[in-house]
Amino acid sequence: MGIGGEVRVQPLLPQVFKGNVLYAAGVRAGRWIFATGLNGLVDYTTGAPSAVMRPRLPHWDTSKLRREADQIFRNLDAVMRAGGGGLENAVRLDQHYTSGRAVEAYHDARRVMMKDHIAPSTSTLVEGFLRPRQEIEVHMIGVAPQGEFRPRHIRPGEQQVHPSSGYSLALEAGDYVFVAGRMADGKFGEGLAQEARLPEQHLWKGLPIRLETEYIIREKIAPALKAAGSSLDNVVKCQVHMRDAADFGSFNDVWSEFFPHEKPATTLVPTATPGFFLSNARIEINTIALKSAAACLRLSGRATCSCCPACWRSTRMDSSSPRVSTASSRITARPCRRRWMRCSKARRRSAPPPARRSETSYASSSTTPIPPTSMALIRRGTDTSPAATCRSRP
Repeated sequence: MGIGGEVRVQPLLPQVFKGNVLYAAGVRAGRWIFATGLNGLVDYTTGAPSAVMRPRLPHWDTSKLRREADQIFRNLDAVMRAGGGGLENAVRLDQHYTSGRAVEAYHDARRVMMKDHIAPSTSTLVEGFLRPRQEIEVHMIGVAPQGEFRPRHIRPGEQQVHPSSGYSLALEAGDYVFVAGRMADGKFGEGLAQEARLPEQHLWKGLPIRLETEYIIREKIAPALKAAGSSLDNVVKCQVHMRDAADFGSFNDVWSEFFPHEKPATTLVPTATPGFFLSNARIEINTIALKSAAACLRLSGRATCSCCPACWRSTRMDSSSPRVSTASSRITARPCRRRWMRCSKARRRSAPPPARRSETSYASSSTTPIPPTSMALIRRGTDTSPAATCRSRP
């Protein structure tokens, strides 16, 4: 993708299934790779059924669940390689199982294939899948690395992950931070944290969904974002996995307290009952956010905001830096007054932020430098980054 160029969306491992159904196991958009929900009953490189189901020798050498998990990772690896990446370039994993007995076989296969590069992960139980014998399904987001644009794993020491899982609590890639699915669990073996559950033998003293949600945001997500150089102010997308859809109203009350001005784009995903590794847990939340250094981005192409003196000063470029010419696609900037005021360096300056202008174009001058984040500049209306569906934050 060149400066001011279009992002090309490329289908990966396209197939035509029975009934003339067009299907791609993934797509690449810019330098991002998105693998659809993949199962192990099909070999996505050929479109043929895999060797997972063996009616005559169902228990020979390995279990059916391990064969299914192994095939899923072969499929994921094929999608990533077709997009110019590899499993080590994954930035997020979402796993769904029909029962808890599938998890250990899947974890064993994941450790073999991904080693110590296991991306932030979310695991839930579901009622079932489209294919009758399918027991596992996995979604993945990854990148095609280039230069400094590659995943960096973040593992805060104060937050533990069980060795059998081994995933990173957070990860950054480019301007984005990915946080694993977080629950209101305490220390290993404790179950739900004491602060996240009703006092013993009490029928009230708080609502369980409120207690769990508050604990997850305050004690799990916020610290992980801080360790990655971000904060709750910079969250752009959340997936909320919830056991009981009737809890959504009370959850939304807490959500509004933590995000009083504008909520991030939020998806509610119902689970089975139970739906998580803790049988009494009600909710799990995963998060995508911008890094704080990129939070002033107000260009439709995700470049550094010109209205924040601290950010602009840190991104000045020398005479050899690329520049936007009038031939480039027009990229508009809108000053972000609220974030300018929040910037600690900017607050120390006596001058106020520039007046708001709705259509100020970097393309209007051939001598205006592009900040280093200009690798993400694309034509307006074609942003296919993970936060593309989110509203612009003030």
